[in-house]
Amino acid sequence: MTQSVKGITWVVDFLSTVDALQDREKITKFLVETPRKVGLQAIPETLVIYAGEHWSGWTGVIVLQESHLAIHTWPEAVYGHVELSSCKATGKVGEGLLEALRATFPAFAVIRMHKVDWDNG
Repeated sequence: MTQSVKGITWVVDFLSTVDALQDREKITKFLVETPRKVGLQAIPETLVIYAGEHWSGWTGVIVLQESHLAIHTWPEAVYGHVELSSCKATGKVGEGLLEALRATFPAFAVIRMHKVDWDNG
């Protein structure tokens, strides 16, 4: 017998300022604080923030008890991409994610946001 698996993935492509998208502290704070703000549980010791030597942006991820939150930034294009996946499908996740992005990134503007509901049952 197969167990049913349900959840949501939110994907947000956004614009912000070059300085904000290069700011490691802002990105770290976003990854650490956003899960709690949307009712999810981060596993702090899983936080990874990485910037390659040939680009100015960051890739960051934190594992959640319910899945993961990831961010990628391209300051030279004033562009960011966030993905939050969760098996705890609550209505406030999407709204809370947008609120956290607005609070973290000045001149925040959504290019595209979509939600993928997944259900194998």
